[in-house]
Amino acid sequence: MNISRFPAFRGINHLSLPLTETNLLIGKNAWGKSSLLDALSLLLVPQETP
Repeated sequence: MNISRFPAFRGINHLSLPLTETNLLIGKNAWGKSSLLDALSLLLVPQETP
């Protein structure tokens, strides 16, 4: 899966992200790893309909 258009979310303004079956995020503190995971969960998890 390749996410090439990613809406602005928290500190992420533009992102192109190739995803494979297994992915590893490594980075210093406050570099947006948790923000990226939060954004992906919003994009990839189906929303419940009322």
